Amino acid sequence: MMTSAPLPRLVPAIIKGLAAIITLLLILLGYLIATESGTRWLLRGVFSRLDPVSVGQIDGTLIKDLQLKQLRYRDQHDFSVAIADASLRWHAAELLRGDLHIASLRLQGIAVVGQPSAGAETESSSGILQIPLTIHVDEFSVKQFNWRHGDSQTEIKQLSLHAELARNILTLSQLTLLMPQLQARAHGELSLQPDWPLTADLDWSYLIEGRTLQGELAISGDMKRYDLHSMLEGPIESKQTGFIGLTGDQPQFDLHGDWQKMQWPLTGSAQVSSRQGEFRIHGQPQNYQAELNADVAAAGQPDFAVAFTGNGNQESLDIVQLQLTPRQGRLNLSGRLSWLTETRFDLAIVAEQLDTADFFAAVPGQLNLKAQTRGRYTAGQLHAALDIERLHGVLHGQPLNAQGKLQWRGAEADIERLQIMAGDNRLTAHGRLSAEQADLDLNIAAPNLTSAWPSLAGSLNGQAQIHGSLRRPRIKSDVRGHNIRYADKRIGELSLQADYQHDSARPAELLFSASDIQLADNKIARLALQAHGKPSQHAVSVTLASSLADLSIDSSGQWNGRRWLGRISNLAIELPQQQQWRLESATTLTLTPKQDRLMLDLPNSCLIQGDARLCLFAQGEPTGQLDGRLSLSAWSLTQTKPWLPDELELAGKLSAQASFSVGEQGLNAELNADIAAGKALLQDEDNVTHELPFSISTLQLNYRQGLLNSRLRFDLGHGDYLKADVNTGPADRNGVRPLSGILQAKIEDMTFIDGLLPEIRKLQGLFVADLQIGGTTQRPALGGSAQWRQGQFEIIKLGSTFHNITVAATSSSEQPDRLLLTAEVESGQGRLSGQGHLNLQAEQGYPLQLTINGEKFQISRLPEAEIEISPVLQIEKQADTTHIDGQIKIDSARIELKSIPESAVAPSDDEVIIGADQMPAEKVVPSRLNARIAIDFGDNSHFSGFGLKTRLSGKLEYTKKANQQLMQGRALMRDATYRSYGQDLTIRKGEFLFNGPPDNPWVTIEAIRKAVSGDVTAVLSVTGPLKSPQTRVYTEPALPESEALAYLLTGKSINRLSEGESNAVASAAFKYGAGQLSWLSDQLGIDEFEFEQADTLEDSAVRLGQYLNPDLYVGVSMGVFASKYAARLRYQLSEHFSVSTRAGETQRIELKYQLKTE
Repeated sequence: MMTSAPLPRLVPAIIKGLAAIITLLLILLGYLIATESGTRWLLRGVFSRLDPVSVGQIDGTLIKDLQLKQLRYRDQHDFSVAIADASLRWHAAELLRGDLHIASLRLQGIAVVGQPSAGAETESSSGILQIPLTIHVDEFSVKQFNWRHGDSQTEIKQLSLHAELARNILTLSQLTLLMPQLQARAHGELSLQPDWPLTADLDWSYLIEGRTLQGELAISGDMKRYDLHSMLEGPIESKQTGFIGLTGDQPQFDLHGDWQKMQWPLTGSAQVSSRQGEFRIHGQPQNYQAELNADVAAAGQPDFAVAFTGNGNQESLDIVQLQLTPRQGRLNLSGRLSWLTETRFDLAIVAEQLDTADFFAAVPGQLNLKAQTRGRYTAGQLHAALDIERLHGVLHGQPLNAQGKLQWRGAEADIERLQIMAGDNRLTAHGRLSAEQADLDLNIAAPNLTSAWPSLAGSLNGQAQIHGSLRRPRIKSDVRGHNIRYADKRIGELSLQADYQHDSARPAELLFSASDIQLADNKIARLALQAHGKPSQHAVSVTLASSLADLSIDSSGQWNGRRWLGRISNLAIELPQQQQWRLESATTLTLTPKQDRLMLDLPNSCLIQGDARLCLFAQGEPTGQLDGRLSLSAWSLTQTKPWLPDELELAGKLSAQASFSVGEQGLNAELNADIAAGKALLQDEDNVTHELPFSISTLQLNYRQGLLNSRLRFDLGHGDYLKADVNTGPADRNGVRPLSGILQAKIEDMTFIDGLLPEIRKLQGLFVADLQIGGTTQRPALGGSAQWRQGQFEIIKLGSTFHNITVAATSSSEQPDRLLLTAEVESGQGRLSGQGHLNLQAEQGYPLQLTINGEKFQISRLPEAEIEISPVLQIEKQADTTHIDGQIKIDSARIELKSIPESAVAPSDDEVIIGADQMPAEKVVPSRLNARIAIDFGDNSHFSGFGLKTRLSGKLEYTKKANQQLMQGRALMRDATYRSYGQDLTIRKGEFLFNGPPDNPWVTIEAIRKAVSGDVTAVLSVTGPLKSPQTRVYTEPALPESEALAYLLTGKSINRLSEGESNAVASAAFKYGAGQLSWLSDQLGIDEFEFEQADTLEDSAVRLGQYLNPDLYVGVSMGVFASKYAARLRYQLSEHFSVSTRAGETQRIELKYQLKTE
């Protein structure tokens, strides 16, 4: 009893101690999860024990808001995950009610690289786990997810969802997925029960090459039967329904659908399309049946029906029938495909009365075919056999027959009695070809290639035999062709003779020649190749004479069983209008085979052209690691003359050194070049030659491992220069590279540029640029500015001088890929200004927006034309289309034309000049300019020319869209006079009415003259289209046409005309119309009125005369288009003799004797 007394006293102490410890632990746990410092200490301790995981920054607490930055994971296989920002916000107190409530879980900036390694497989349990908690996720989001593995890359812009798990039912109320080309939204409900009941709906859209393919999918049911309903819209319009059952040993399925529109590719021009079709596939993976019926058409071809029935499993497919039925005939295919361990096929093909035009519109004909093909594809090699039992029919109206058997076994081929007959031509082949055995005979007898194919012509005949083996072949051939043509290609004569036997003491011969060759615009007079000798000692020569270049090569070589050693003794290349490049001295070339590689060794070898040397060194493997050097020294720039304008010539010497290396790491190259003491010799319009010095002190290019660094220093003399440093970084998977660099320039002497622009002269000003290059090759960006200040130039054809020019392009701080444009220019007393921007977006064709405003801007200052305008224009360019909208007011215009320029008079559209060279019709490229411009003549537009003096007024609207130009509106004549028939007429009405093409308005002009006495008004009326107007002369009140012309010319009646006035009326009448002169003889009292046609129009004349008696004639001749007059006198002396005299610019007396015979 005494010893047990302390125990009751210890129990309270122990309980208090335990309570204190538990309280302390709870306080410690609360500290760890409820304070930032505790949370940070706890998580860093956990992460420190997980080697692959690290975190950069921890903010917040575990009990409420937690944010992790720079969370990283990397395993031993270089699979890594990096999360820039992860945040969690949840309601911890709700756990006490059995509710895990996550308000938000956000992940941003996720970068995944590589593929995770496969972990150990774990046993799966078929039981359904009962989750005692209710789980709410208000927001789960992932932004900027990027996964790169090898060449593939997956990018997710955003993934978000809202879900709930309660009573073992998972409800997905919203799921949104955004990818660069794919967008999807889904919602559904899944019960965590043994039969997994599910209902779900999915909407998605996929952007492909500018077109959107949309779809819907609905799933409902359980594992016994999941019903599926799907729909596609866009480039494909289709509906599918069916079910999948997952309760048996194998899944059961029955899917069927139809479509109303389908094409491939999905965008652009369809290569294959189908207007309608239907399909069904049902059964089990190990035993399913499939049917398909569709209308299918190839590009530009009519529809044909396709019917397919088959059955298969996971290893093979039996094609019961695949039938194609075009408009005529049919094509059947049947057999089996299998793919378990290797791909195998065994197919029978039968075609009956096929109209080839149904498949190829340009190939009319009819074919019948019966063939069998079988084979396998394994380890990258094809083993196949084709047995053509018969192929016969007609192509292009010519008979076609073929039969034979062919077999391929990797690199081996067997041909058994292959015979093809097309028209008058025959090709036969029989034998075997392999590395170990060769016994092949080929024969071609084609006397008329046109009968084989219409676009072919000429003849080709010959034979070839290959015996022995491909390793040690014996080859003999003799092939000759004559006038061979295909489209625009032609070979006049072709000859190939070969006689080669491996390991033979007899020398081999190879003779190839072709002459009179036409390849499009290029002509080859002769191409010849000659080879003679044995492997141990042989010679090869090549000769080429063509419009592009002349080439001559002489070489020899020897094979010693390990390597081929060649020697090039002659190499000459001559380009048109260029000096010849020739080999400086004989050089060698060594080729050494090593297993499946070929090694090349070319020592430094040089071509010379005068003082210039071009040298090349190369060593290595052409398809592997190859290193080389290239150098050019003292190359004269005068050789560039054929490619320069006639008035420009360059002088100086170009030198360059380059090295390159090609291998597993790609291409590495370096280039250095310079031009010393360069000169540009420019001849101006006054035949004065200007000498402009220039030099390139630095031109460096360095390309290594996908990175390009370049540097240019161009000295233009007189302190002018051009500097550029351009660098590019590695390309991404789309081939886009980052850019960096600078571009600086100063050009004050613009004589050189002036000479390159023949339409302008006296180009002056100062151009300066200081630009920083950035962005990418797809979307470059520029910083800084470029300016042309104090500019001036004159446009010769306009006679105007544009001065005080300032043009500036400045980078935009808000948009690095945009240049802000400003311009100011003065001409006459006016000014023109422009503002806008240019976007450096190559994929959009560099969009441009520009606003132009001007006031009294002089655009022409010629003796015959002075014009000032005030334009307001908006110019916008998108892709390859330019839009111009605005108005142009003509402030003043003075146009005085004394004669029509020769270039203004052109033959009519349907006129043909016999003997003139007919130029081929130039293909018209559709215009991409659209315009709508209002034109206002103002109050000070004057025109004088061709007898017309007037002030113009009115408004027009010019529009252009694609190839169509229209002008609408009216141009009126004000205060107008017109001098015609030697008289000054007043224009009481004059207008040009535009309602169609700008060059052919409707003309209405009425010019009048008041009678000297009386109330008669003579009217000259011109109406109709400008290209073919109608002219009429009449009076008010109405009088005969003879009176109207007399009043128009003299202001008098024809009965009151003097002799001189009568002659003037006669001349005018003839000009007015020879068909309207029948009244002149009676009114004027003359016996003869006729037109004398001369060699030239200027010498043509009108002759008027009268017989004073039967033997005496007196007359006068007056020029129609020139002031020439002559008097004539003729007197009949007798029946056979007469005398005549003519007095005018020259005098002549003639005595004529006339003898009449039957």
